[in-house]
Amino acid sequence: MTPRWGERTGSATISSPELDFLVNEARLAGFAGAKLTGAGRGGCIIGWPGTGLWEAAFEGFRSKHPNSFISYIPSEGVTTWETPS
Repeated sequence: MTPRWGERTGSATISSPELDFLVNEARLAGFAGAKLTGAGRGGCIIGWPGTGLWEAAFEGFRSKHPNSFISYIPSEGVTTWETPS
């Protein structure tokens, strides 16, 4: 995630100063890496906590960016179901 970020940062078609700032903030909070997601210059980053204390990294990031949220896939994998029509 992060090693190639330096090659892409500042590209008018991939990032923006605001997204570069958020990626840096994620790294400073303790995330192992971060990347952009979305279409048309995105607007969202995904932080990868690695194998460390992800709760501390997330809380450090969320303290500055309160619209952050956690999403994860439990060890049993993804579950899908149908809703009644």
